Amino acid sequence: AIVGTPLLGVYATNLTLAAKSGIGSAAAPLVTDVATLAADNQQSGGIFITNVGDLAIGSTGVKIDAGAGDIDIQTKGQLDVSASTTLVSTATGTISLQTLGAGSDLTVSGGTLGGPPIIQGGGITLNAAGNLILGKGGTSGSVTGSGPVDLEAAGNITIDEDSQVDSSGSGNGITVNAGGDIQILGTTKNGATLATAAAAPITLTAGA
Repeated sequence: AIVGTPLLGVYATNLTLAAKSGIGSAAAPLVTDVATLAADNQQSGGIFITNVGDLAIGSTGVKIDAGAGDIDIQTKGQLDVSASTTLVSTATGTISLQTLGAGSDLTVSGGTLGGPPIIQGGGITLNAAGNLILGKGGTSGSVTGSGPVDLEAAGNITIDEDSQVDSSGSGNGITVNAGGDIQILGTTKNGATLATAAAAPITLTAGA
């Protein structure tokens, strides 16, 4: 396992982490000050990171290889999750990605229609202190959860460029809450979709 304390951290431009039994914990996430993060946990435990500054998920991603480990990443700045393949994943655990600090956007992009989701897991929560953007620049930002999917932003939420938001588990819904507008668009592609299994609800609430 890789563990730390709230007052001690890892400082680098590019950081790659690998462990068998957890990286940080819910009670004591690993504190980092990095620009690019990649992490792989192979057996038990989860991945819990608190970052200072803008953060991009590296090309090899943040992944739980086996088990029901959770992924929780918070950064005090912008968060960019962009690739043509699945970048953040766990089999059945939860995924929480959050930006902190006013105006800090969370962007998911890089995918294509029919391609793998960029984020895939059990329950998924994406929470932006600024805008939440799924799909950008002609590429999609699809998200698939076998549990409930919760999209939150203090600003606008934009789902664009063939992005698909899917909650595939029976009875699990999709909740979208924006302090500003909710925009479901097709700027250069066919459009965006939100879908649940069976009769699970989809709830959209805009503040503007």
